[in-house]
Amino acid sequence: MARAPEELRGGGDGGGRGREHGREHGREHGREHGREHGREHGREHGGEHGREHGREHGRRHGHGHRLWVWRMLGACLGLFVRLWAKTWRVRWVDAPPSEPVVYAFWHGQQMALVAARRGTRGTSLTTLVSLSRDGELQTSVMHRLGLHVVRGSSSSGGARGLLGVIRAVRAGADAAFAVDGPRGPVYRVKRGALLVASRTGVRIVPLASAARWSWVLHRAWDHFEIPLPFTTVAIAVGVPRHFDPTSEGALQLAQAIQL
Repeated sequence: MARAPEELRGGGDGGGRGREHGREHGREHGREHGREHGREHGREHGGEHGREHGREHGRRHGHGHRLWVWRMLGACLGLFVRLWAKTWRVRWVDAPPSEPVVYAFWHGQQMALVAARRGTRGTSLTTLVSLSRDGELQTSVMHRLGLHVVRGSSSSGGARGLLGVIRAVRAGADAAFAVDGPRGPVYRVKRGALLVASRTGVRIVPLASAARWSWVLHRAWDHFEIPLPFTTVAIAVGVPRHFDPTSEGALQLAQAIQL
């Protein structure tokens, strides 16, 4: 068989060297491209992670800061209301009972709580405050006024809140409920006070207040009443009695508060 010319056999060696060079170049290019891609991906991923971490930290820090502001504002407002209430001339229509009870009143007459706190038998008065942002403010106010606060509401965390009030009453405390709160409808009794009284066996005392001079916030859903300084505030204490934790019992309690 005839042999290929020498220059053609040499071309085979050149092709092998070309393939080897191509493979080396491909590996080098791949490594460089991989490193560049890794750096780019790291920068992108790290930057996104950093931004997300920063946003989460900002949300937490901002939420904590807002809570601190609400609490400080509530403490200042509570001190102001406490000094304001000291100027009232409070007159009791019938005396508060000497046993643990559940006080029931309308949301718009919450300032009756201040006077009632000064006139009860000296035990702790427990109240239920919603878990909302407004509830954070109200909690600080109530603490400043000397009340024990349990957080919860009819719409969120209600069962846990009611259990806290039940424990306090069983330990000998009085409880106070704005029975149409926290958001109405106005003059429609919710079942919280009825359930606490039923589970603890204590009686409910309808409570109402009236001031000789007061501001009434007519645009508020509850027609909130603010007795003016140095005015006379009458606290009407209803007859302590048991109410069934039913719609009929709620209607009877509403009528008793109105009377």
